Amino acid sequence: MGEGARRAEGRHSVRLRARHPHSRPAGPGTHAAGGRGRWLMPVVAAGVALLGILVWQALGLLAGGSPSPRPAPAAADATGPSGSTTTVAIGDTGSMHVTETLTFATPLSRLDLSLPKRQGVGTEFAPRISALQVRAGTAPEPGSAVDRMDSDGAASISFRSPSSRIQLEYDVSGAVVRSDTSNPERALALVTPLVVEQSRRLPARVDVATVKVLNVGCLHGKDLTGCGTKTSGGWTVETSGDTLTDVVAQLNLAVP
Repeated sequence: MGEGARRAEGRHSVRLRARHPHSRPAGPGTHAAGGRGRWLMPVVAAGVALLGILVWQALGLLAGGSPSPRPAPAAADATGPSGSTTTVAIGDTGSMHVTETLTFATPLSRLDLSLPKRQGVGTEFAPRISALQVRAGTAPEPGSAVDRMDSDGAASISFRSPSSRIQLEYDVSGAVVRSDTSNPERALALVTPLVVEQSRRLPARVDVATVKVLNVGCLHGKDLTGCGTKTSGGWTVETSGDTLTDVVAQLNLAVP
């Protein structure tokens, strides 16, 4: 290769190398821009989602006002099954205190009460009711107190507002018949003297809460049959409500 050719090649090579300084290397700003891009995309996506929710709420308000509230779940029936539960406490001399809770499927605005004459072994009972108090729901009924009901008597009680749960509380006398002089401590007690017309065909539970009771019987008209279950605190009788049933207890009382 001649001297002129080598000089031309050298000038060409220098011109090629001289172009490289014009291309700038990536500086720190390039890495910063990449970092901003990485966190900027989620922020933009969240903003778009929030904007969509606001638009949806605005359209709902324009279309029909505020959304309807979700209906509350139906309240459970607090009254329980229909029937009566009676608790009887018997004193040493035969006086009784009775608490009776009545539950009805349909609220009632009145009760009809009576102290009917009994048959069979019940003919000797002459029960009297005193200090009768009535509660409809959870509140006492004004003017519902009955000072006294005598045997074969009747009374009606009206309530200010209908109620499906009613409680009666009263004292009883004259419902105990003592045995003859050969066994003076032995006695029979009619522990269900009061009849509520509206509940006489409902299932019933009677708890005689005293250890004085020896056994209990169920009186159907003139027929007296054994019934009930002995418990740690007395006796319990449960009836289906198909027929009117009186509960009679045999017990030992203090000799007067």
